[in-house]
Amino acid sequence: MNIIFRLQQRKMGYMQRRKFLESIIIAQSLITFQTTLKGASSSTDYWLEIRNQFPICKTDHINLNNGSCGMTPLVVEESLFQLSKEMNRTPPYIKNEMWKEQMETNLSKLADLIGVEASGLSITRNTTESLQWLIDGIMLPKNSIVVCANHDYSLAVNALKCKSVNSGLEIRKIDLELPLGSEDIISAYKNAIDDNCSLVLLTAMTHREGHRMPIKEITEIAHEKGAKVLVDGAHCIGHYDHNVRDWNCDYYATSLHKWFNGPHGSGLLYIKESEMDQIEGPLAADINTKTSKKKFEYLGTRAFYIEASIQAALSFNEEIGIKNKYLRLSSLNQYWTENATKMDGVNVTRCKDSGGIALLSIDGFSGSTLRDKFKENKIYVKSVSSKAKKKSSLRITPGIYTNYDDLNYFIENLEKIVKER
Repeated sequence: MNIIFRLQQRKMGYMQRRKFLESIIIAQSLITFQTTLKGASSSTDYWLEIRNQFPICKTDHINLNNGSCGMTPLVVEESLFQLSKEMNRTPPYIKNEMWKEQMETNLSKLADLIGVEASGLSITRNTTESLQWLIDGIMLPKNSIVVCANHDYSLAVNALKCKSVNSGLEIRKIDLELPLGSEDIISAYKNAIDDNCSLVLLTAMTHREGHRMPIKEITEIAHEKGAKVLVDGAHCIGHYDHNVRDWNCDYYATSLHKWFNGPHGSGLLYIKESEMDQIEGPLAADINTKTSKKKFEYLGTRAFYIEASIQAALSFNEEIGIKNKYLRLSSLNQYWTENATKMDGVNVTRCKDSGGIALLSIDGFSGSTLRDKFKENKIYVKSVSSKAKKKSSLRITPGIYTNYDDLNYFIENLEKIVKER
Protein backbone atom coordinates (compact mmCIF):
# COMPACT_ATOMS: atom_id res chain seq x y z
CA MET A 1 0.00 0.00 0.00
CA ASN A 2 2.86 2.36 0.78
CA ILE A 3 4.41 1.78 -2.64
CA ILE A 4 1.08 2.49 -4.39
CA PHE A 5 0.59 5.61 -2.31
CA ARG A 6 4.09 6.88 -3.18
CA LEU A 7 3.50 6.22 -6.88
CA GLN A 8 0.22 8.13 -6.73
CA GLN A 9 1.90 11.03 -4.96
CA ARG A 10 4.67 11.08 -7.56
CA LYS A 11 2.10 11.09 -10.37
CA MET A 12 0.21 13.95 -8.76
CA GLY A 13 3.40 15.93 -8.28
CA TYR A 14 4.36 15.39 -11.92
CA MET A 15 0.94 16.53 -13.12
CA GLN A 16 0.97 19.63 -10.94
CA ARG A 17 4.47 20.62 -12.12
CA ARG A 18 3.47 20.15 -15.75
CA LYS A 19 0.32 22.19 -15.26
CA PHE A 20 2.30 24.95 -13.54
CA LEU A 21 4.96 25.09 -16.29
CA GLU A 22 2.51 25.26 -19.18
CA SER A 23 0.44 27.93 -17.41
CA ILE A 24 3.61 30.01 -16.89
CA ILE A 25 4.55 29.80 -20.58
CA ILE A 26 1.05 30.80 -21.73
CA ALA A 27 0.78 33.56 -19.11
CA GLN A 28 4.10 35.12 -20.17
CA SER A 29 2.91 35.49 -23.76
CA LEU A 30 -0.33 37.10 -22.62
CA ILE A 31 1.37 39.44 -20.15
CA THR A 32 3.76 40.61 -22.88
CA PHE A 33 0.79 41.38 -25.13
CA GLN A 34 -1.10 43.21 -22.37
CA THR A 35 1.96 45.28 -21.45
CA THR A 36 2.60 46.23 -25.06
CA LEU A 37 -1.01 47.33 -25.57
CA LYS A 38 -0.98 49.48 -22.44
CA GLY A 39 2.19 51.16 -23.68
CA ALA A 40 0.60 52.25 -26.96
CA SER A 41 0.64 56.05 -27.11
CA SER A 42 -1.98 56.46 -29.85
CA SER A 43 -4.83 54.63 -31.57
CA THR A 44 -2.51 53.94 -34.52
CA ASP A 45 0.10 52.35 -32.24
CA TYR A 46 -2.60 50.39 -30.41
CA TRP A 47 -3.90 48.71 -33.56
CA LEU A 48 -0.35 48.23 -34.83
CA GLU A 49 0.46 46.21 -31.71
CA ILE A 50 -2.64 44.12 -32.30
CA ARG A 51 -1.63 43.64 -35.94
CA ASN A 52 1.79 42.42 -34.75
CA GLN A 53 -0.04 39.61 -32.93
CA PHE A 54 -1.08 38.03 -36.23
CA PRO A 55 1.57 36.02 -38.12
CA ILE A 56 -0.27 36.41 -41.44
CA CYS A 57 0.67 40.10 -41.37
CA LYS A 58 4.32 39.06 -41.75
CA THR A 59 3.48 37.49 -45.13
CA ASP A 60 2.42 39.02 -48.45
CA HIS A 61 -1.11 37.60 -48.12
CA ILE A 62 -4.04 39.93 -47.47
CA ASN A 63 -6.93 38.04 -45.93
CA LEU A 64 -10.23 39.80 -46.48
CA ASN A 65 -12.18 36.61 -45.85
CA ASN A 66 -12.29 36.60 -42.06
CA GLY A 67 -16.00 35.84 -42.33
CA SER A 68 -15.08 32.29 -43.36
CA CYS A 69 -12.17 31.86 -41.00
CA GLY A 70 -10.42 34.46 -38.90
CA MET A 71 -6.77 34.31 -37.94
CA THR A 72 -5.49 33.27 -34.51
CA PRO A 73 -3.20 35.73 -32.70
CA LEU A 74 0.18 34.67 -31.31
CA VAL A 75 -1.16 34.26 -27.78
CA VAL A 76 -3.60 31.63 -29.07
CA GLU A 77 -1.12 30.06 -31.50
CA GLU A 78 1.52 29.66 -28.79
CA SER A 79 -1.05 28.21 -26.41
CA LEU A 80 -2.11 25.69 -29.06
CA PHE A 81 1.48 24.66 -29.79
CA GLN A 82 2.43 24.36 -26.14
CA LEU A 83 -0.64 22.39 -25.08
CA SER A 84 -0.35 20.17 -28.15
CA LYS A 85 3.24 19.34 -27.20
CA GLU A 86 2.19 18.63 -23.63
CA MET A 87 -0.59 16.33 -24.78
CA ASN A 88 1.83 14.45 -27.03
CA ARG A 89 4.30 13.97 -24.16
CA THR A 90 1.78 12.59 -21.69
CA PRO A 91 0.09 9.18 -21.49
CA PRO A 92 -3.39 9.13 -23.07
CA TYR A 93 -6.16 11.14 -21.38
CA ILE A 94 -4.03 12.44 -18.49
CA LYS A 95 -3.93 15.91 -20.04
CA ASN A 96 -7.66 15.82 -20.60
CA GLU A 97 -8.11 15.10 -16.89
CA MET A 98 -5.74 17.92 -15.98
CA TRP A 99 -7.50 20.41 -18.24
CA LYS A 100 -11.04 19.58 -17.10
CA GLU A 101 -11.19 22.44 -14.61
CA GLN A 102 -9.86 24.95 -17.15
CA MET A 103 -12.29 23.74 -19.80
CA GLU A 104 -15.20 24.25 -17.40
CA THR A 105 -13.93 27.75 -16.63
CA ASN A 106 -13.73 28.46 -20.36
CA LEU A 107 -17.34 27.37 -20.82
CA SER A 108 -18.45 29.50 -17.90
CA LYS A 109 -16.78 32.60 -19.37
CA LEU A 110 -18.21 31.91 -22.83
CA ALA A 111 -21.66 31.49 -21.27
CA ASP A 112 -21.31 34.87 -19.53
CA LEU A 113 -20.18 36.45 -22.79
CA ILE A 114 -23.39 35.52 -24.64
CA GLY A 115 -25.68 35.61 -21.61
CA VAL A 116 -26.63 31.95 -21.13
CA GLU A 117 -26.23 29.28 -18.47
CA ALA A 118 -23.08 27.18 -18.81
CA SER A 119 -25.11 24.01 -18.21
CA GLY A 120 -26.59 24.37 -21.70
CA LEU A 121 -23.33 25.09 -23.52
CA SER A 122 -21.09 22.55 -25.29
CA ILE A 123 -17.88 22.88 -27.31
CA THR A 124 -18.09 21.75 -30.94
CA ARG A 125 -15.87 22.16 -33.99
CA ASN A 126 -17.86 24.93 -35.71
CA THR A 127 -21.30 26.39 -36.38
CA THR A 128 -22.07 23.89 -39.12
CA GLU A 129 -21.50 20.92 -36.83
CA SER A 130 -23.59 22.54 -34.09
CA LEU A 131 -26.44 23.18 -36.53
CA GLN A 132 -26.24 19.63 -37.88
CA TRP A 133 -26.47 18.12 -34.40
CA LEU A 134 -29.34 20.38 -33.40
CA ILE A 135 -31.36 19.94 -36.58
CA ASP A 136 -30.79 16.18 -36.62
CA GLY A 137 -31.53 15.86 -32.90
CA ILE A 138 -34.64 18.04 -32.60
CA MET A 139 -37.74 15.87 -32.20
CA LEU A 140 -40.45 17.45 -34.37
CA PRO A 141 -44.02 16.32 -35.13
CA LYS A 142 -44.43 14.59 -38.48
CA ASN A 143 -45.96 16.64 -41.28
CA SER A 144 -45.30 19.87 -39.41
CA ILE A 145 -43.75 22.96 -41.00
CA VAL A 146 -40.21 24.27 -40.70
CA VAL A 147 -39.62 27.91 -41.62
CA CYS A 148 -36.32 29.19 -43.04
CA ALA A 149 -35.26 31.91 -45.49
CA ASN A 150 -33.28 32.41 -48.68
CA HIS A 151 -30.57 34.24 -46.72
CA ASP A 152 -29.94 31.32 -44.34
CA TYR A 153 -26.71 29.34 -44.65
CA SER A 154 -26.98 26.72 -47.39
CA LEU A 155 -25.61 23.84 -45.28
CA ALA A 156 -28.17 24.52 -42.55
CA VAL A 157 -30.91 24.47 -45.18
CA ASN A 158 -29.45 21.23 -46.58
CA ALA A 159 -29.74 19.68 -43.11
CA LEU A 160 -33.38 20.74 -42.93
CA LYS A 161 -34.04 19.19 -46.34
CA CYS A 162 -32.51 15.88 -45.24
CA LYS A 163 -34.59 15.92 -42.08
CA SER A 164 -37.73 16.68 -44.07
CA VAL A 165 -37.19 13.55 -46.18
CA ASN A 166 -36.85 11.37 -43.08
CA SER A 167 -39.50 13.08 -40.95
CA GLY A 168 -42.13 14.17 -43.44
CA LEU A 169 -41.59 17.85 -42.67
CA GLU A 170 -42.63 20.66 -44.98
CA ILE A 171 -40.06 23.40 -45.55
CA ARG A 172 -41.53 26.86 -45.95
CA LYS A 173 -38.95 29.31 -47.29
CA ILE A 174 -39.18 33.08 -46.97
CA ASP A 175 -37.76 35.21 -49.79
CA LEU A 176 -36.39 38.55 -48.57
CA GLU A 177 -34.44 41.17 -50.49
CA LEU A 178 -31.89 42.48 -48.00
CA PRO A 179 -31.25 45.04 -46.66
CA LEU A 180 -34.80 45.49 -45.40
CA GLY A 181 -36.44 47.26 -42.47
CA SER A 182 -37.15 45.26 -39.30
CA GLU A 183 -40.92 45.77 -39.55
CA ASP A 184 -41.02 44.24 -43.03
CA ILE A 185 -38.85 41.31 -41.92
CA ILE A 186 -41.01 40.65 -38.86
CA SER A 187 -44.16 40.83 -41.00
CA ALA A 188 -42.74 38.28 -43.48
CA TYR A 189 -41.97 35.80 -40.71
CA LYS A 190 -45.33 36.42 -39.03
CA ASN A 191 -47.11 35.50 -42.27
CA ALA A 192 -45.03 32.32 -42.61
CA ILE A 193 -45.37 31.03 -39.05
CA ASP A 194 -48.70 29.36 -38.32
CA ASP A 195 -50.08 26.84 -35.83
CA ASN A 196 -48.60 23.92 -37.77
CA CYS A 197 -45.07 25.35 -37.59
CA SER A 198 -42.74 23.38 -35.31
CA LEU A 199 -39.34 25.04 -35.94
CA VAL A 200 -37.99 28.36 -37.19
CA LEU A 201 -34.38 28.72 -38.34
CA LEU A 202 -33.09 32.27 -37.91
CA THR A 203 -29.75 33.74 -38.91
CA ALA A 204 -28.70 36.40 -36.40
CA MET A 205 -26.33 38.12 -38.85
CA THR A 206 -26.54 36.97 -42.45
CA HIS A 207 -23.34 35.54 -43.88
CA ARG A 208 -23.64 37.39 -47.22
CA GLU A 209 -24.66 40.95 -46.31
CA GLY A 210 -24.07 41.11 -42.57
CA HIS A 211 -27.72 42.01 -42.00
CA ARG A 212 -28.79 41.77 -38.35
CA MET A 213 -32.17 40.14 -37.94
CA PRO A 214 -34.77 41.06 -35.26
CA ILE A 215 -34.34 37.74 -33.43
CA LYS A 216 -36.19 38.60 -30.22
CA GLU A 217 -39.33 39.80 -32.01
CA ILE A 218 -39.49 36.83 -34.39
CA THR A 219 -38.87 34.42 -31.52
CA GLU A 220 -41.87 35.83 -29.66
CA ILE A 221 -44.05 35.24 -32.71
CA ALA A 222 -42.76 31.67 -33.10
CA HIS A 223 -43.30 30.81 -29.43
CA GLU A 224 -46.86 32.16 -29.56
CA LYS A 225 -47.51 29.58 -32.27
CA GLY A 226 -45.79 26.81 -30.32
CA ALA A 227 -42.70 26.66 -32.57
CA LYS A 228 -39.10 26.30 -31.42
CA VAL A 229 -36.38 28.70 -32.59
CA LEU A 230 -32.87 27.76 -33.72
CA VAL A 231 -30.46 30.66 -34.16
CA ASP A 232 -27.44 30.50 -36.46
CA GLY A 233 -25.01 32.86 -34.72
CA ALA A 234 -21.93 32.10 -36.81
CA HIS A 235 -21.07 35.80 -37.25
CA CYS A 236 -22.00 36.96 -33.75
CA ILE A 237 -19.51 35.96 -31.08
CA GLY A 238 -16.40 38.10 -31.00
CA HIS A 239 -17.99 40.44 -33.57
CA TYR A 240 -20.65 42.34 -31.66
CA ASP A 241 -22.25 42.22 -28.21
CA HIS A 242 -25.41 40.11 -28.07
CA ASN A 243 -27.41 38.35 -25.38
CA VAL A 244 -28.86 34.97 -26.27
CA ARG A 245 -30.95 34.85 -23.10
CA ASP A 246 -32.55 38.14 -24.11
CA TRP A 247 -33.36 36.67 -27.52
CA ASN A 248 -35.09 33.79 -25.68
CA CYS A 249 -34.33 31.37 -28.52
CA ASP A 250 -34.32 27.64 -27.79
CA TYR A 251 -31.08 26.72 -29.57
CA TYR A 252 -28.01 28.65 -30.69
CA ALA A 253 -24.91 27.74 -32.70
CA THR A 254 -21.72 29.71 -33.35
CA SER A 255 -18.03 29.46 -34.29
CA LEU A 256 -15.06 30.60 -32.24
CA HIS A 257 -12.64 30.60 -35.18
CA LYS A 258 -14.21 33.52 -37.09
CA TRP A 259 -14.53 36.91 -35.37
CA PHE A 260 -13.57 35.54 -31.95
CA ASN A 261 -10.07 34.69 -33.26
CA GLY A 262 -10.13 31.38 -31.40
CA PRO A 263 -8.47 28.08 -32.35
CA HIS A 264 -9.44 26.81 -35.78
CA GLY A 265 -11.98 24.05 -35.37
CA SER A 266 -13.78 25.37 -32.30
CA GLY A 267 -17.43 26.30 -31.93
CA LEU A 268 -20.36 26.35 -29.53
CA LEU A 269 -23.73 24.70 -29.23
CA TYR A 270 -26.35 26.02 -26.79
CA ILE A 271 -29.61 24.43 -25.71
CA LYS A 272 -32.04 26.11 -23.34
CA GLU A 273 -32.36 24.09 -20.15
CA SER A 274 -36.07 23.37 -20.71
CA GLU A 275 -35.26 21.97 -24.16
CA MET A 276 -32.30 19.74 -23.28
CA ASP A 277 -34.30 16.51 -23.19
CA GLN A 278 -35.95 17.41 -26.51
CA ILE A 279 -32.65 17.03 -28.37
CA GLU A 280 -31.29 13.60 -29.12
CA GLY A 281 -27.53 13.45 -28.73
CA PRO A 282 -25.06 11.36 -30.75
CA LEU A 283 -25.96 7.68 -30.95
CA ALA A 284 -22.85 6.86 -28.91
CA ALA A 285 -24.15 8.82 -25.92
CA ASP A 286 -25.19 7.07 -22.74
CA ILE A 287 -28.98 6.87 -22.67
CA ASN A 288 -28.91 8.17 -19.08
CA THR A 289 -27.49 11.53 -20.23
CA LYS A 290 -30.68 12.54 -22.06
CA THR A 291 -31.30 15.56 -19.84
CA SER A 292 -27.66 16.70 -19.73
CA LYS A 293 -25.28 18.36 -22.17
CA LYS A 294 -22.90 15.49 -21.38
CA LYS A 295 -24.57 13.58 -24.22
CA PHE A 296 -22.57 15.75 -26.63
CA GLU A 297 -19.26 14.71 -25.08
CA TYR A 298 -19.38 11.13 -26.39
CA LEU A 299 -16.98 11.86 -29.23
CA GLY A 300 -14.03 9.63 -28.46
CA THR A 301 -10.44 10.82 -28.65
CA ARG A 302 -9.96 14.30 -30.08
CA ALA A 303 -7.63 17.29 -29.93
CA PHE A 304 -8.32 18.23 -26.31
CA TYR A 305 -5.66 20.95 -26.50
CA ILE A 306 -7.92 22.93 -28.86
CA GLU A 307 -10.61 23.14 -26.18
CA ALA A 308 -8.02 24.05 -23.54
CA SER A 309 -6.56 26.80 -25.76
CA ILE A 310 -9.86 28.66 -25.81
CA GLN A 311 -8.59 30.17 -22.55
CA ALA A 312 -6.04 32.22 -24.51
CA ALA A 313 -8.67 33.42 -26.98
CA LEU A 314 -10.90 34.51 -24.11
CA SER A 315 -8.06 36.51 -22.57
CA PHE A 316 -7.25 38.09 -25.95
CA ASN A 317 -10.85 39.23 -26.45
CA GLU A 318 -11.16 40.43 -22.86
CA GLU A 319 -8.05 42.57 -23.30
CA ILE A 320 -9.33 44.31 -26.44
CA GLY A 321 -13.08 44.25 -25.74
CA ILE A 322 -15.84 43.15 -28.11
CA LYS A 323 -17.20 46.70 -28.50
CA ASN A 324 -13.73 47.93 -29.42
CA LYS A 325 -13.37 45.16 -32.01
CA TYR A 326 -16.76 45.99 -33.50
CA LEU A 327 -15.91 49.68 -33.84
CA ARG A 328 -12.60 48.83 -35.52
CA LEU A 329 -14.26 46.45 -37.99
CA SER A 330 -16.99 48.99 -38.75
CA SER A 331 -14.38 51.66 -39.42
CA LEU A 332 -12.46 49.42 -41.84
CA ASN A 333 -15.70 48.45 -43.55
CA GLN A 334 -16.77 52.06 -43.96
CA TYR A 335 -13.38 53.04 -45.39
CA TRP A 336 -13.28 50.61 -48.30
CA THR A 337 -17.01 50.79 -49.09
CA GLU A 338 -16.94 54.61 -49.35
CA ASN A 339 -14.01 54.40 -51.77
CA ALA A 340 -15.56 51.59 -53.81
CA THR A 341 -18.91 53.32 -54.32
CA LYS A 342 -17.13 56.17 -56.15
CA MET A 343 -16.19 53.82 -59.01
CA ASP A 344 -18.42 53.33 -62.07
CA GLY A 345 -20.11 49.97 -62.29
CA VAL A 346 -19.22 49.00 -58.72
CA ASN A 347 -22.10 47.95 -56.46
CA VAL A 348 -21.77 47.79 -52.69
CA THR A 349 -24.25 46.40 -50.19
CA ARG A 350 -23.52 47.50 -46.65
CA CYS A 351 -26.25 46.89 -44.11
CA LYS A 352 -26.79 48.92 -40.97
CA ASP A 353 -24.72 47.66 -38.01
CA SER A 354 -23.03 45.01 -40.19
CA GLY A 355 -19.65 45.42 -38.50
CA GLY A 356 -16.99 43.91 -40.74
CA ILE A 357 -19.25 42.45 -43.47
CA ALA A 358 -20.19 43.99 -46.82
CA LEU A 359 -20.90 42.84 -50.39
CA LEU A 360 -19.18 43.95 -53.57
CA SER A 361 -20.00 43.32 -57.22
CA ILE A 362 -18.92 44.80 -60.56
CA ASP A 363 -21.21 44.94 -63.56
CA GLY A 364 -20.24 42.27 -66.07
CA PHE A 365 -18.27 40.07 -63.66
CA SER A 366 -19.29 36.99 -61.72
CA GLY A 367 -18.22 36.71 -58.11
CA SER A 368 -15.89 33.79 -58.83
CA THR A 369 -14.16 35.70 -61.67
CA LEU A 370 -13.57 38.68 -59.40
CA ARG A 371 -12.33 36.44 -56.61
CA ASP A 372 -9.74 34.88 -58.91
CA LYS A 373 -8.56 38.28 -60.16
CA PHE A 374 -7.92 39.46 -56.60
CA LYS A 375 -6.26 36.16 -55.74
CA GLU A 376 -3.69 36.74 -58.50
CA ASN A 377 -2.44 39.63 -56.36
CA LYS A 378 -2.67 37.64 -53.11
CA ILE A 379 -5.85 39.29 -51.92
CA TYR A 380 -8.23 36.66 -50.57
CA VAL A 381 -11.98 37.28 -50.61
CA LYS A 382 -15.10 35.13 -50.62
CA SER A 383 -17.39 34.58 -53.59
CA VAL A 384 -20.99 34.24 -52.43
CA SER A 385 -24.05 33.51 -54.51
CA SER A 386 -27.78 33.44 -54.19
CA LYS A 387 -29.34 30.69 -56.29
CA ALA A 388 -32.77 32.20 -55.77
CA LYS A 389 -31.63 35.54 -57.18
CA LYS A 390 -29.21 33.98 -59.71
CA LYS A 391 -26.41 36.40 -58.91
CA SER A 392 -23.02 36.26 -57.26
CA SER A 393 -20.90 38.81 -55.44
CA LEU A 394 -17.83 39.13 -53.28
CA ARG A 395 -18.09 39.23 -49.52
CA ILE A 396 -15.36 41.45 -48.08
CA THR A 397 -14.56 40.86 -44.42
CA PRO A 398 -11.44 42.51 -42.95
CA GLY A 399 -10.08 41.42 -39.57
CA ILE A 400 -9.08 43.57 -36.62
CA TYR A 401 -5.47 43.15 -37.75
CA THR A 402 -6.23 44.61 -41.21
CA ASN A 403 -4.82 48.11 -41.68
CA TYR A 404 -5.60 50.91 -44.11
CA ASP A 405 -2.56 50.08 -46.26
CA ASP A 406 -4.09 46.64 -46.86
CA LEU A 407 -7.38 48.25 -47.85
CA ASN A 408 -5.65 50.80 -50.09
CA TYR A 409 -3.96 47.93 -51.93
CA PHE A 410 -7.36 46.24 -52.28
CA ILE A 411 -8.90 49.49 -53.58
CA GLU A 412 -6.05 49.97 -56.10
CA ASN A 413 -6.65 46.48 -57.47
CA LEU A 414 -10.37 47.13 -57.59
CA GLU A 415 -9.74 50.26 -59.68
CA LYS A 416 -7.55 48.29 -62.12
CA ILE A 417 -10.27 45.66 -62.60
CA VAL A 418 -12.87 48.37 -63.24
CA LYS A 419 -10.63 50.08 -65.85
CA GLU A 420 -9.93 46.78 -67.62
CA ARG A 421 -13.63 46.06 -68.28
